[in-house]
Amino acid sequence: MVGTFPAGNNTVRNSIGPFPSGDYPFAYYLPHSDIANPNGPYGLNGIFVLQRPGCAGCGVHSGRANSGGPAHKTLGCIRSTDDATSLIKNLNQNGDPFEGVLVGPNTPVGTIPSLFGN
Repeated sequence: MVGTFPAGNNTVRNSIGPFPSGDYPFAYYLPHSDIANPNGPYGLNGIFVLQRPGCAGCGVHSGRANSGGPAHKTLGCIRSTDDATSLIKNLNQNGDPFEGVLVGPNTPVGTIPSLFGN
């Protein structure tokens, strides 16, 4: 494990809902560099899309730092911090591939230490 960061599994009412407990392999990365902003929907580092049945495009991203960051609700994603997504991105680009996320019991906001495959 290389670190733990705050992460939220909070979703708006009309979404697919939070990630259920389980193992979600990494699918692909979308940098969203055209809208990179700590207060934007995906933060500075885009989204790491996971293989979540029934949800195309759900994954781990940051964003909304000015309105709660990880606690800010999503449409079905896990929201963490720019520091967390920057670390995932840097490790992934430098030979330590991101493999996925293990989600534990769904508490609204907590830390997801398994974000880095411990």
